[in-house]
Formats: sequence, structure tokens, C-alpha cells
Amino acid sequence: MIPTTDEPAASSGDVPGNAGPDDERRALLDELVRIHHAIGETFLSQRLEPLLHTRLTVQQLRALAILQLDGETSSHRLAEVMGVAPATVTGIVDRLVSAGMAARRPDPRDRRVRLVAATTRGADAVRRLVAQDDPPTA
Repeated sequence: MIPTTDEPAASSGDVPGNAGPDDERRALLDELVRIHHAIGETFLSQRLEPLLHTRLTVQQLRALAILQLDGETSSHRLAEVMGVAPATVTGIVDRLVSAGMAARRPDPRDRRVRLVAATTRGADAVRRLVAQDDPPTA
């Protein structure tokens, strides 16, 4: 049959039992999307698992992450970055100091200011959570 302007030409995909290149591409793309989704779900599960086993609160983890990224900073600056009141940061940092995950020291340039830094234990806890190694025990 010769196609007219109203009839599209038949492709091998239009013949029953004979998949054309477009159908094969579509099937491969569908499979790729399915696999990508499955990998994403597995990755998410693996990333969340360590968080279920840590004793750190979300705010403590945020504070440690900020200290890990920014380095030693003032309590006031930490409160600004976290978007909380300085009194709130005081409580968060108190608990991190008690757990050995953060340390405070006076600012040598201004004795009224207290600097906060993650300790090796605090930095290791963040790394374990991010790297999915053994969860921290503190």
C-alpha cells in the first residue's frame, strides 16, 4: 500500500510482533528511569540509616556541620548561621561540649567573645554520618 498524505507510513513498530527502533529506545528509557529511581531509593535509605542510630539532635548535628564547614566561630555567629537565638546556641553547644564533640575558648582579640570549634570527636561523628561508617556513640 502506498501511503497518502492522510496515512502515515508503516514502521516496523506498527507490525505486530516486530518492535521498531523507537519502541526499543522507549523501552530502554523506561527501564533506565526505573533503575535510576530504584538506585535513588536505595541511596536515600542508606543515607538515612545512620541518622536513626545517632544520639545527636538535628540542631546539634547542624551546629557540628557548620563548625566542620566554617571552622572555629563565635557563638553569636553560629546562632546567626543556624537562625536561632544565642541562648538556644548556648544550650546546643553546652551539650556538645559535655559530649566531647565541641570546645569553647575565649577569643584572644576580645575576651567577651567565646569561640566554638568542633573537636576531633565531633568532626569524626559528622564524617561517620556522612560517610555511612559506624554511627557515633555520643
